[in-house]
Parts: sequence; structure tokens; C-alpha cells
Amino acid sequence: MVQQSAVKLFCLTLICLIGLTVSREVLAAEWIRDNVTGVKVWNPEPAPNETVRWSGGSEEGYAEGRGELKWFTHGRLVQRGQGGMNQGKMKGSWKVEFLNRGQIFEGTYWENRRHGQGKLTFVNGGVWEGEWLDGKYQPFVKRIQALRQPPWQVHDAMTHPYGMYVLISQLVSPKAANDPSGSGYQPSRQGLYLLSVGADGRDRWIKQLDTLYLTDGFRGSLQTDKGKLLAVITGQKNAGGQAKTLLYTYSRQGDMLNVKDLPAANALYLYFEDNGIRYFDRPSQQLVHLTLANYQSKPLRKVKELDAVNLQNAFQTEHSGGLWPVTMIL
Repeated sequence: MVQQSAVKLFCLTLICLIGLTVSREVLAAEWIRDNVTGVKVWNPEPAPNETVRWSGGSEEGYAEGRGELKWFTHGRLVQRGQGGMNQGKMKGSWKVEFLNRGQIFEGTYWENRRHGQGKLTFVNGGVWEGEWLDGKYQPFVKRIQALRQPPWQVHDAMTHPYGMYVLISQLVSPKAANDPSGSGYQPSRQGLYLLSVGADGRDRWIKQLDTLYLTDGFRGSLQTDKGKLLAVITGQKNAGGQAKTLLYTYSRQGDMLNVKDLPAANALYLYFEDNGIRYFDRPSQQLVHLTLANYQSKPLRKVKELDAVNLQNAFQTEHSGGLWPVTMIL
């Protein structure tokens, strides 16, 4: 049988947004200096108002040997770890506490990436324990690789402390012979499924959401909210019929709780954001926000379709809850 935030073949893709902004400034990896000692440490993911302290030794101005590494944001301690440094980069055995995420990682690093055996423990008791390669948790990597093989297609995934949820589909029938919408995007009939994968990479359960006609480039979105799992999808119930945007609500155990037909007939590249859903409306070439509290839509601005795709990828990466960026799972 088959089976991101959560996540969770992972594709290491950097999202380039030209002339666009996301919720956090994206900065290139760089060296950062300890303000007290002047020792340099490699910073793979710089953030504004960030400082570092290194308690160990140094060689030619770079952190070297074993010691304690602390990271601060706006002066507040957000991460601390004990381990070895080589030419300013984390290497070898480490124990790292992510105070802002409620996580502890114990394992090996290679040039600041988790590489080898390691255990990531979450504040609520969830554990990912096993092999890591180039920063990626291999039980999830291998499961996604398998799901990307015919007849399955992965549309979205999200990790959580006990595993990951995956939105997948299977082709039921080929594209329609004609395109009644006149848009040039011919739909194909696909069965949509929700898959729950444990932290060990093994399937827990699989549930069929629906059977819909989906257009090329379709990609739904997953989110968790107050102990529930939400999936939003746009498709047609019948070939040539009107497109619908459907919000499915499931329990974390895989029980369907509700299906809601949302007033967003032409929604593409959807993703959940605060208090609602953002999507691209192809006919009007607009980004639109749909508030889930009252199901009211508000146009935001005109964008090109490619930019809408990039915005979806970037937003989901930035809002992965410190678990696993969605774009590294797909």
C-alpha cells in the first residue's frame, strides 16, 4: 500500500524572488564575527539583528576545536550548542538546543549540516532518529522518493514532530479531449489522497479525499490547525464543469470531519496564511486572500503567474514552523 508541515526525493531548491518580498528578509550565507573576540563563524542562514558568541579556541581568526556556540536574535538567546568547529564550521559530534523552536538535536555535523546519525527531539516528545545526509532526514527522503514514482504524484507535504503528512494523487483517466474553459489547460481525472507517514518513514494511514479533474500545474496545500489537518484543493467534479475550491478537514487520525465549498472558483497555487488562504486567480492575474472566518475574498495585487508560483514556494518555506521547509520535501 502507498505511504509537510508536516514536510516533510527532497529537492534542495533556493527560491529566487525578483522584485518580490516574503515575510522574512532572505540573506546569503556569510561569515559572522563574535563581537567580543572577533572570531569568525560560518552563518548558513543569516537573519537581521543576529549575533553570535563562541567560547572555544580559534585558528587564523576562525573558530576551531571544541567549545560552546550561542546565537542571539535582538539580544535574546535562541540557540546554543556544544561541539567541534573546523575552520569556523560545525563538524563532528554536537548537541544543539533550538530554544525558539523547542527542539534538541544530538548527532554529527559536516560543515554546518546534519550529516550521519542523529536524533531530533521535540518539546512535545516527538523524535526523528536515524540517518541524516546533507542536512536532510533520510526516512522522509526515501518515502518521498518512492511516492514520486508512477502512478503517484506528490503535490504537497508538511512535517510534524511525529512524522509528516503528504498530499498525493493518482491518475484515473487521461486529459479531456477538449478544453471547455478555453484556457488551454486541459484537466485530467485524478484520485486525491492524504497520507500519514511516521517519523520512521513508514506509512501510518492513507485516506482518499476525492476524485477531481485537475489542471496542469495543480498544487494543493496542507496545514494543521488546532489539532486538525486541513487540505485545500481546486478542481472540477466533472469534466468541463465549473472549477471548485474545496477545503477538507480531517482529524490527525485520518477521520474526515468536514468538506467546505469555498467561493474561489479559479484558485491556483494556494497556500494557507494567517486567518485564511492566499491564491492566484488566473483570469484576473491577481493574488487574492480568502478569509476563512467569513469566506470573503480580497484582491491584493496583480502578479505574473510565475511570480505567484514563487510566492507560494517561498511562503510555505518561511512558515514551516521550524520543522521542515515544504520546498525541501517536494
